[in-house]
Amino acid sequence: MTKEHAQFFKSALEYDGEECDLREDYSGRGMMGKQTCGIVFSGPTILMASVLTYIKENEIPHSQIPDLEIIKVDNMGMDVIWY
Repeated sequence: MTKEHAQFFKSALEYDGEECDLREDYSGRGMMGKQTCGIVFSGPTILMASVLTYIKENEIPHSQIPDLEIIKVDNMGMDVIWY
């Protein structure tokens, strides 16, 4: 995930009052040491609800919404990371 995409998701979560953390050094399963950006939060349904609210209330153009098909997900204990 690019830093810009992670920042978009962070902005959406924070806009909706949710806690999250942007990680710039995440190395996921099968990445063999390569690093990428990711967003750590408490659950995927929270993120989707926050993204939809953020898009609607801020009239975000479709061209500025990250492509969700390229997102990968890992569990991090009680949290989730999208990367």
